[in-house]
Amino acid sequence: MRLETAKNTLIALSGMVSSKLMSFIYSLIIARLVSQEDIGAFYFSLSLLSIIQLIATLGLPQSLSRYIPYLEGRGKRTEHLIKTVALFSLLTTLTASAALYFIEVPLISPKIQYSIKLLSPYIFLTTLFSLFTQYYIGKKEIAKQQLAQIANISLKLIFTIILLLTTEDRIAALSWGLLIPSAIISLFFIKNVPLRGRFDKNALREVVFFGFSFTLLSLSAIITFSIDRIMLGIYSDLSSTGIYSIISTMANALLIFSLSSALAHLPQVANIYGQGKPITLLTKSSQKWATLLALFPVLLITLFPKEIITIVYGEGYLQGAFALSLLALGVLFKGASQILSNTLIATKRIKYALISMLLSATLNTLLNYWLIPSQGIEGAALASLTSFIALFLINSFWMYKHFKYLSKEVSALLLSALLTYLTFPLLSLLSLLFPLLTIILTSKEEISFLKQKFQKLFPKIKK
Repeated sequence: MRLETAKNTLIALSGMVSSKLMSFIYSLIIARLVSQEDIGAFYFSLSLLSIIQLIATLGLPQSLSRYIPYLEGRGKRTEHLIKTVALFSLLTTLTASAALYFIEVPLISPKIQYSIKLLSPYIFLTTLFSLFTQYYIGKKEIAKQQLAQIANISLKLIFTIILLLTTEDRIAALSWGLLIPSAIISLFFIKNVPLRGRFDKNALREVVFFGFSFTLLSLSAIITFSIDRIMLGIYSDLSSTGIYSIISTMANALLIFSLSSALAHLPQVANIYGQGKPITLLTKSSQKWATLLALFPVLLITLFPKEIITIVYGEGYLQGAFALSLLALGVLFKGASQILSNTLIATKRIKYALISMLLSATLNTLLNYWLIPSQGIEGAALASLTSFIALFLINSFWMYKHFKYLSKEVSALLLSALLTYLTFPLLSLLSLLFPLLTIILTSKEEISFLKQKFQKLFPKIKK
């Protein structure tokens, strides 16, 4: 099972690397061709619509990735569940998209109002897209899920470039560059989802508590990840919001390492839990892979933010260098925490994952409210880092309480990253000895696995 986790993690990782590479190129292009104010309006609107989309669906599409493997592990059918979730989610989000298109909010600036109107179909299309991607995750068909993601981001990049070169309306170019690919990919892949079942009220009741709990959980996550952009838009200016959105995109790209492991972990742990088997060994393996794969990419950006921003985005974004280093470091704790959260969700302990996210979101909101007016984007980044560390500690407490699980190896890796960041001004590159020695002492099994894979790929290379 642990080898299967590593295999699925590497499959997900390869797909996410491709997707995030495209996303990175996307952010690079819009940073060069679109004003920081227009970028700020676009991402501010997108953050608000993400919250509305989640509330409109009650989190039911995400329940597929949990309930499909769980029910199959117990020998039950899933067709009625899938159709019920699809019909309910699509109806509510179609209504929400139509309402946002026709309703105007006078308190919002005209540029943001215009952006929201253009992006209103995003709520429906994102739901349609998530239905088949969550179905693939639930069926443990990670390769197909990643193929859809790669196709979507590739088309988004192509359409956005074409629209930026052919129209002067930058917000419209960004909006339609996002929406058109989602519509094309969704119509192509949704046909693979089995919708031949019937609408089942019992199936809806089965997942509605999970979906509602997941909505609160995801809403807390969105607040944790997006409240900084929203509050920057309120207490600062759209230009600062645009800079922060671009650098946070770079930091979030590092989540590919943890999310690839988490993606493989959720359906597997739900399946073995449905069979009544222990889940701690699988959780330990997933959490270690998530941390190991992200460690040095995170340190690279954390230790050299000015150089990276100058090369990638230009000197106009150097204002965000310190914020980028804090956000990148926070990604490491977020990734380690995501595995624990997925374990709690898969083992019917979603309320504890919800409590963790609510506490983290509350802390993040309060810190943003306190720090952004005086510290700007650096305050927003510090608030995010603090809330990610708190999220990891709280989830670790729940896992120890319910499963007596606490990975000393993962804790050591995270501590080594903090020590490297704090001692780098004094020790320079010698500070990297902390994570290197920690890996050697704690990750012999993972090193051996990678060595075997390397030798299979390159059999002519001797030991």
